[in-house]
Amino acid sequence: MKIKLIVIAFIAIIGMSVHHVFGQTISFDQTTTYIRTFENQKYYSATTTGPILGLILIGLTQNNTSILGNKHDLVADLQYKKFCLQVANASNPVDADTLSLLYYTRQAGLSPSLTEKALRKAVGLDGSVIKAWVARSWERNEVGNTFIDVLEQFSPQINKEMIDLISQPYFKTKKDSVYKNTLVTDASESLFEVYYNVRLIELTKRSVVVKLLATYGYINIPRSVSAEFRISHAPSTVVILDDVSWDEYDVDELLYLVESKNPYYGEAAALQLQIMGF
Repeated sequence: MKIKLIVIAFIAIIGMSVHHVFGQTISFDQTTTYIRTFENQKYYSATTTGPILGLILIGLTQNNTSILGNKHDLVADLQYKKFCLQVANASNPVDADTLSLLYYTRQAGLSPSLTEKALRKAVGLDGSVIKAWVARSWERNEVGNTFIDVLEQFSPQINKEMIDLISQPYFKTKKDSVYKNTLVTDASESLFEVYYNVRLIELTKRSVVVKLLATYGYINIPRSVSAEFRISHAPSTVVILDDVSWDEYDVDELLYLVESKNPYYGEAAALQLQIMGF
């Protein structure tokens, strides 16, 4: 997978474009300003906090090729108390759950200047340390159905971008609060790819919607990822990723999608239940 520092978000209105809903275009600079305003709020209310969050999501959607670290700026250093106030004053539950999902799936930034020695140490013999760390982090941070289920509200096209956003880690340095427009080493790029794919698998394990998207070809779920040592040409370290096949634990959620007549995933869920013999 080619490394991508793409910040993508979405709006909380099903089946409608941001232009149709809000009738406006928000530039990247405006989006950055909204994020700064959002960060610096001292007083929170539904009449101020909610609309700003909505504008941020619109701007991130429209400026989806930025490499300036907007994902980091929005949630990486967000204090829990401030996060709770932002969620409580969101304009609607979908916006609130979206912010929560981004917040609880954040992780510590990666160094953009890793050496191959540091890469080998980070990945180890088989990447098991990274896989275990990501799984524990998501469990500790309460990443569960409460927030992941928000993906049911969005079309496959929007979810494809959202899944990419959630899966991405980001770079961070000691001197600069966030990696911005700085060259990364080959070793750092390789570690980014390993983390990206491990996080993608962790999300897929926890979301029936993501499994459906993979089953019907909207996204690709890898079986493995390799840490590449491109400078020394040393043998790659192959990380075998966890299995994400369907099992009986998915049945209740599939039934819910069918019974709720979900406009995007109801029919696919019914077909999957038939394939599984339910």
